[in-house]
Amino acid sequence: MKKFLAAAALLPLFSNAYAADAPSLTAVQKKTVDKIISYALDDDTAYEMLESLTTEVGPRLAGSEAEARGREWGAAKFKSLGLKNVRVETYPMPAWTRISESAAIVSPFPQPLTVTALGRSVATPEGGVAAEVVRFTTLDDLKRAALGSLDGKIVFVDEKLMRTQDG
Repeated sequence: MKKFLAAAALLPLFSNAYAADAPSLTAVQKKTVDKIISYALDDDTAYEMLESLTTEVGPRLAGSEAEARGREWGAAKFKSLGLKNVRVETYPMPAWTRISESAAIVSPFPQPLTVTALGRSVATPEGGVAAEVVRFTTLDDLKRAALGSLDGKIVFVDEKLMRTQDG
């Protein structure tokens, strides 16, 4: 099963069935594709590496500590496979870190709210934000709001989200 999955994962990379305008493979290209597929069916290395990465390191949000662990995992794994000149090349990676979030209705009936910040959200100024909340039942309603009508207000979109496979 693993071998089938590895070969199936390679097919979209080499098949022109997914692109109507793609030219047909030459005889040399087809021979190369067939060799790659055959090799993938006979060897579990790629699947084992994928399994190792996702099990031992897990999700790797760019710029996170887990992403750094993933880099080190990759360098060690490639060295263990006998690859030469393996190195980690660093580069600047802006990272967004969730620190904490909180919100509350302050009047007329004070109560805490449950909220979360989305990635790359801007920081709230020290002391927080207090403003009138404007509720929209759909994102389309918000899009139809008059330009400038929401200045100095907090927008709340109360549209029901559809559940997807990833939750």
